[in-house]
Amino acid sequence: MLFNFSILFSSLLFLGGLELVIFQSEHVIASAMLITVLTLHASHRIGKGLFSGVIPLTFALSAVMLLYLVDSMMQRQWLIGLSFGVYYLAFLGIYRLRYYERDKTARGMVSFVVMATMFLFYASIYGLYLNFAVPIWGFMLAYCAVTALLSYQYFLLFDQTQTRRVRIYSLILGLSMAEVAWIINFWPFGYLTTGVVVLMFYYILWDLVQSYFLKDLSKKRIFVHLVLFGFLIGMVLTSTRWVPVA
Repeated sequence: MLFNFSILFSSLLFLGGLELVIFQSEHVIASAMLITVLTLHASHRIGKGLFSGVIPLTFALSAVMLLYLVDSMMQRQWLIGLSFGVYYLAFLGIYRLRYYERDKTARGMVSFVVMATMFLFYASIYGLYLNFAVPIWGFMLAYCAVTALLSYQYFLLFDQTQTRRVRIYSLILGLSMAEVAWIINFWPFGYLTTGVVVLMFYYILWDLVQSYFLKDLSKKRIFVHLVLFGFLIGMVLTSTRWVPVA
């Protein structure tokens, strides 16, 4: 099942909220509050409760923040269109898992949404950090808290009986990304490039923890991930524009 009218309707309302961010930019906070209420209501109605809305809510607010930082109207519309699709997939995955917790297709949807959410969040928060007087500790705390919270909700899909173990690994991921936040503070890159690189860091750690819960972790897998990470980050850093640091 890939279509649900209720989810589509909520996604269209979300789409309208993002358009308000563009055309009523002076009311961006009001638009963000409207999107928050809409997402929490949809989470309560479509998912298993408000906690199921952590991932879609983080995604929605991250999209709002990134829209605020993007200047090109065409890029904004592209971001809105892609956000609409991801928002729909988020609630569709949650809806399917509500009725069958071992639905691999639904888990794949949620995995994709988590990666999209992390990219938008990492890029937008770093953009706000660069453009506003945000202290470094607040920047690191945001990376740590959101990473741990989203990871915790996602890993609960695999093991709901050992919440303590899930909590520990999620916290480790959060603390790791806080360290990454401190490191990228010295990098001469824009927020989009930084968002991509930080997402690579997170994906490597996230996939290793996921493999552990699925009992599929091996030395070969770790080695392949390290080689792949080195190759991809090398491509990104050699092809992007380096911004001089004053």
